[in-house]
Amino acid sequence: MTQEEREEMRRHFGVLTEDLRSQLQQVAEGVTAHGEALDRFRAETGSNFADVGRQFVAVRSGAEAFRVETARNFAAVHTEFAAVRSEAEAFRDETARNFAAVRSEMASNRTGAPVPRRPRTRRRPN
Repeated sequence: MTQEEREEMRRHFGVLTEDLRSQLQQVAEGVTAHGEALDRFRAETGSNFADVGRQFVAVRSGAEAFRVETARNFAAVHTEFAAVRSEAEAFRDETARNFAAVRSEMASNRTGAPVPRRPRTRRRPN
């Protein structure tokens, strides 16, 4: 190989080496840019997860407060219903006693024979 061919080859490899260095530089810049973008993404994602966590805690707290309030309301309704039931039963018993007394009084005022009972009929709701 002649000196001129060696010089030509050296220039050719120099150009190839320079091209490879340029390409490597571009790859390095791309890796750096993607690394920075990834760091920003991680920071935003971490912040978003923290926000979601705080919101979850708030929702959970609200749900627990709702559960406690619902249980308290249910207990109050249950107590009120028991009181109404007790009053209704007392009214029923008192009414039955009053009707018995009226029948007895009517029977003693007439012929002394007991007054026949009328069959009960249910009232239809309006």
